[in-house]
Order: sequence, then structure tokens, then C-alpha cells
Amino acid sequence: MKLSTRRFYVYVLLDPRKPGYYQYGDKCFDFEPFYIGKGCRNRKDFHKYEKLDKKDNSHKARKIRNIFKETGKDPIVQKIDRFLSEEDAFKREIEIISMIGRQNYGGPLCNMTDGGEGAVGRVQTEEEKEKRRRSRALFLEKNPDHFKGRKISEETRRKLSALFKGRKISEEQKRRISEKHKGRKLSEKHKEALRKGAKNRNSPPCSEEKKRKISKALIGRSVSEETRQKISTSKKGRPIRKRLVQGEVFLF
Repeated sequence: MKLSTRRFYVYVLLDPRKPGYYQYGDKCFDFEPFYIGKGCRNRKDFHKYEKLDKKDNSHKARKIRNIFKETGKDPIVQKIDRFLSEEDAFKREIEIISMIGRQNYGGPLCNMTDGGEGAVGRVQTEEEKEKRRRSRALFLEKNPDHFKGRKISEETRRKLSALFKGRKISEEQKRRISEKHKGRKLSEKHKEALRKGAKNRNSPPCSEEKKRKISKALIGRSVSEETRQKISTSKKGRPIRKRLVQGEVFLF
């Protein structure tokens, strides 16, 4: 069976400051292991960016930062075993953590649990979600072209469509999105791309139902003086257009 078909794997992080002969059961390492993890695709590579995340105060993150500070190197990453199913990978992760031992049981591993976390259906804490978001953001910041040219299969498109269909955004999520975009400045390149996209877009005309919904949503809405000034400034120099709305002519 080809290794490429075995999507999931168990990996180890090794401390380059501590060379030697380390044997645990059927596993031998040339450097001291300090973390065991399970992943797929490029999950194992995310740890090198933990040295940049000063907010992460976990034992593992502090150790990674200390390794880089003392040696200028990242931890050594090795894949241990590959598996067809995620469940088998989690089982092996638990076995190896138990075999090597966590630090609070006299072993060298920084793992905070006995392994097996992250399976489908498990509810993550807000702290775990935030840590994962920061790690991914740092990875993409250093690898901006990582997803460039990647093709999504039709099956994946269907799954994504089914996943997000009917999905409602909570008020908390709306607030976070709003805070994230406040004060954000678009580059001239980004602005030009948006202009071109708007010009080439062949949007169908609004249906009467959609017009009624828009009208209803805007009834009673008050606009601040600051917003009025921004709208006025943005429209200066534009040609005046006439639009007929409910029998009345409005200038835009």
C-alpha cells in the first residue's frame, strides 16, 4: 500500500540540544523527545511558528522558544507511524505517550494529556480555538502562497456547501468580525482587484422580493454625521445618476 494513501500520522518533536541514544520500546531517537502529536498533511510543521507566539505560555511553546533562543534552530520533527484512519492514529499516539512518559510522571514529554484529543465531534475550549487560530495565522503569514493554485474537488465543494448552508452567525461572531476589520486599510492592488471584479460582475437584477427586504431593513435606520461625511466624500467627482424609486426620482 502506498504511504501517500495513509493520510494520518503520529510524529515526535526532538530537542536538538540533547543528542544521545533514547530508546522506548521499539522506538529509538538520536535526540531527546519532548512532544508526541498526531496530524495529517502539514500539521507537524505548525510547531515551528509557536516560537513567534508570545501569548502561548504552555510548557511546549516555552521549550520551543528556548530551543530557538539557544541554538537558532527549530525542534527536529520526525514522523513515527502512518495510518489510514484517524482513530488508529490516535490509538498509536496514546500508546507512544504512555511508553515514553509525560513529565508529570517522570518522563520527558511536555504533552498535557495522555493523547487522543481532537477527534471529530470533540468540543474545543475557547482557549484551544484561539491558540489554533494564532498558530494558523502565523503559518500563513510566513507562507502566503501555501494555498495558491490548490484545486478543490467537486466533492469537497459539495461538502463545504452543505456545511455552510443555512448557517447563522451569532452576535458574538459578528462583533469579532467587525472588530477585526475596524481600521483595516486595503492596499491599492487589493482596491484595483475589487474594482475590476465589480466591473466584470454580471449580477442579475434584484427581484421584487429582495427589494422589499432591503427597503424594510433600511426603514428607520439613522446615519451618523461621520458616516454622512464619508459617503459625501466618496461620491465627490462621480457623475450624477438618476434612479427611479417607488415613483420618485433620486440623484446618486
